Amino acid sequence: MIGFVVVAIIAIYLVIKFKKPSGPASRRPTSKKQIKQGHPSQSAVPGQSPRANKPQWEASYFKPPIKKGYQIFSHSLYVAGIEHRKDDAFTFYRSKSETLQLQPEPENVHDKNAIKVLGIDDTHTYFLGYVPKKSAALLAKTKLTESVYPRLLKIAVNGDHDININYTLVGPKSDKHKYDNYLNEQPASKEQKDYLIFFNIAVSKGLNSGQADALISEHEKMASEFELDEWNNYQNILEYFKDDLRETEGIKKVSEALLIDVLKQLKQEGNSYERLYEDIDEVVERLIEIKPELAC
Repeated sequence: MIGFVVVAIIAIYLVIKFKKPSGPASRRPTSKKQIKQGHPSQSAVPGQSPRANKPQWEASYFKPPIKKGYQIFSHSLYVAGIEHRKDDAFTFYRSKSETLQLQPEPENVHDKNAIKVLGIDDTHTYFLGYVPKKSAALLAKTKLTESVYPRLLKIAVNGDHDININYTLVGPKSDKHKYDNYLNEQPASKEQKDYLIFFNIAVSKGLNSGQADALISEHEKMASEFELDEWNNYQNILEYFKDDLRETEGIKKVSEALLIDVLKQLKQEGNSYERLYEDIDEVVERLIEIKPELAC
């Protein structure tokens, strides 16, 4: 009898010792990101990607009519600093309005040429951000700030997390020569060169901004809508990675050179920039795969 009890006790001990635990304690996180407490993209399902619940990017396109006697001056521009004004930007987006407005801010202590970009609906005005610094300086030097207006092109949103707005500058046909003359005196900008390189257009030595603008305008007439969308999505990806993404994506600051190399790799593998922009996680994962120390 005593022997039977001893055997039974040993059997129970072995069952308890080697039984595989169940429930939350047995869940092995799929990545460092999933371990992070309180992170909005933390997965509640074992084995699921930690970013699986994160919304995808969605884009809306616009083509408001151009005023009579006006024409497009610039190519697609972004709203600088919009990441600091998301509440206004999302409210404007939900209003379904297509009206943007520029407002000079000469009292700005950081840049006397600063120009606000405002969103306008039937009842409210929303401060969205600023015209990029170089474009604002161009308008100031040509005295065209009061003559041009922004024409909405695209709004891309990532759930309620992020938003980007693209627009072009439109001005009087009679003033276009002022804009062009100034460009002809300036070297081609990095943004212009990036466009030409993206579409495999030769960038000659000494190329000025006006020449580059003419090349871009000619190419845009022949390019398909898909090709131009790819360029815009590529630019939006580059812009997105300029933000601090440690909390939202679990990745440290990435050099633009590395990011461009990764985007080229993913493109060669058959991905479109539209898909990569909508599923930014794939870009993040490839960056960390190539350079693990970027993970945080």
